[in-house]
Amino acid sequence: MNVGIGLPNTLDGAGSDIAAWAKRAEDRGFGYVATIDRVVYPSTDSLLSLAVAAGATSQIGLLTDILLAPAYPPLWLAKATASLAAMSSGRAHARTGRRRAARRLRGDGTAILATRGADGPDPRPDAAVVGG
Repeated sequence: MNVGIGLPNTLDGAGSDIAAWAKRAEDRGFGYVATIDRVVYPSTDSLLSLAVAAGATSQIGLLTDILLAPAYPPLWLAKATASLAAMSSGRAHARTGRRRAARRLRGDGTAILATRGADGPDPRPDAAVVGG
């Protein structure tokens, strides 16, 4: 079973702890570290958090769980995720948020409407999903 742990990117002031947290997770045998993307709440950016984690580790998987893709310019998001995957030797995987997440994107309460495709395969096929 491949078990992961969340990075503390949503905790206030946790930015400086990301590298140490990821290294400890790798040293303790976790299969991946994951981020949760939030716009309205205090947090560090998911892709930048995973880039820091990638620099501090060499084997552990890197996962966005869930990346709010409509909040990013599409070309930048494509380049950033491809760059992160390449620079981490293929350890990075992005899962994107859809549907209800669009209502949560703006702090002023307005929704962002975006066209989204069908769900793709889970990048963690051997991972246990706890809590649905």
